[in-house]
Amino acid sequence: MKFPFFASFIVLIIWLKYEIGKADRLKAKASDSFWDKEMQANNVRKKSLDNLHYVEIPYDLIPRDLLTEYEAMRDSLAMIDALSGKKIVNLNGITNTDLKLSYGTANITPLSEYDENYTKLITALYTIASLLYENGYAGQAVPLLEFGVMTGTDMSGYYRLLQKHYRSTKEPGKLDWLKSCAEKVEGMMKDSICRIVNEPEN
Repeated sequence: MKFPFFASFIVLIIWLKYEIGKADRLKAKASDSFWDKEMQANNVRKKSLDNLHYVEIPYDLIPRDLLTEYEAMRDSLAMIDALSGKKIVNLNGITNTDLKLSYGTANITPLSEYDENYTKLITALYTIASLLYENGYAGQAVPLLEFGVMTGTDMSGYYRLLQKHYRSTKEPGKLDWLKSCAEKVEGMMKDSICRIVNEPEN
């Protein structure tokens, strides 16, 4: 009576060894593919950055005379002022390897700076917008939030606050627009953002 159990155990061991070997082979293949791509990327010559989608600071949407008693508001305005004249690009979801393939290894440093500038801008704008919204200035907050979404931000707070606003103001068309924007988000936050904008009403 012990033989069937022993045979099943042997089969299980063989299956586990096969699955582990399969996983190792897939991992090795993925690693080889990555390094092949990285080697190719490192040999790409510097290319023009003229075709990038540069983000302009929306000065006309930023109220500078509201809620300045808040340190977070003052700091965010100062951050935006510090970005004046700098190049700003949203590179969410694009790996360094892909950037090198598209624009050349020599452009990695400026591209990283442009992306960092975007992160600073979008963080500052969200801080300003959320402060405005929480203090009864929805009319000034919403355009800033919509601007952030139109740049393709993957900061979930933008989508959560706009979803809340569009539902409270009964704007299904705007909510549909927000959902379509969420579907276009690049990077790991996409699924989370899509869940936020599609949350059912309580």
